[in-house]
Amino acid sequence: MRSGELAANAIVKLIRGEDRASTLREFARAFAKLYRGRLWINRLARAAVLAPRVGSFFVHAARLNPAILKFLTAKIVHSL
Repeated sequence: MRSGELAANAIVKLIRGEDRASTLREFARAFAKLYRGRLWINRLARAAVLAPRVGSFFVHAARLNPAILKFLTAKIVHSL
């Protein structure tokens, strides 16, 4: 929702005729700040879904060390 708000604000600025390059830079900075430190968990989840071996590895690792699953879950929940 927040990234949609950032995009909407950028679109409004562009419609008003504000400088395109600076508006896009501002959007990119705000987007990066919003998701800093959180995109890696999305990449990891995507890899687990798209590559069954990666997903299986994490399931196996979580069985051996449940703290891994707890850590990943905390990262997801606290990033919302």
